[in-house]
Amino acid sequence: MNAKAYNLFNEQIKRYLLYLEFEKRLEKNTLNSYLYDLEKYIKFLIENLNLKSFKDIKKKHINTFIQSLYQYEKLNKKINYKNSSLNRHISSIKGFHYFLLEQEILGKDPSEKINRPKNQKKIPNILSVNEINNILDSIILKKNIDYRDKTILLLMYSTGVRISELTNIKLSDIDTSEELLRVIGKGSKERVVPIGGKANAYLNEYIQNHRVSF
Repeated sequence: MNAKAYNLFNEQIKRYLLYLEFEKRLEKNTLNSYLYDLEKYIKFLIENLNLKSFKDIKKKHINTFIQSLYQYEKLNKKINYKNSSLNRHISSIKGFHYFLLEQEILGKDPSEKINRPKNQKKIPNILSVNEINNILDSIILKKNIDYRDKTILLLMYSTGVRISELTNIKLSDIDTSEELLRVIGKGSKERVVPIGGKANAYLNEYIQNHRVSF
C-alpha cells in the first residue's frame, strides 16, 4: 500500500468535505455518500492504476474506474450499479476535481468531459382488467361518498386522466349527454376525452343524486 499517496489524496478529500459542510451546508448523509464514493475512487486509482498524485489523473483513468463499477456488478450479483448510482459516483468525482481546480491544486480538470449515463425510466406497473374489476367491486354503494369514489375510479380507468387533472375538473367541463370530458393538462393544454358508457352512467348518477357535502 502506498501510504504517502493515500495521505495525499485523503487530505484533500477531508478539505473538500469540510468545504461542502460549511460552505454548501450539505447534510451529514450527503457528506457520507461523497466520502464513500471518493474513498472508493482514490483506492482504485492508487491500488489498480498506481497513481501517486492528482496531477497524474487523466480522463482515461476516470473512465477506467467507471467501467470497473460495471464490471464489478457482473462479478458480484449482489451489487447493482444502476445509472442513478453511477451518476452519483460521477457527480462526486466531478465535484471533487472542480474543487481541486478552484484550489489551484490542479491546472486542468480531467473529469470535465466525462459523460453521465442517462437514468433509466421505470416502467410503471399496470393493473390487469381483473384487478381493476376487483377494486371496483370492493366499493359497496351505501353512502354518497361511495358513489363519488367509484365514479372517480371509473373515470380514471375510462378516460386515462391523471388524478391531478381529475381533481381540477369542474361541472362545466362535463357533458354527460355527449359523453365527453374537458381536461386541462400539463402546460395548461386543453383536450377533450370521451367517457365510457359505464363511467358516464355513474357520473350522471353521482351528479344528479349524490353530489352533496359529506
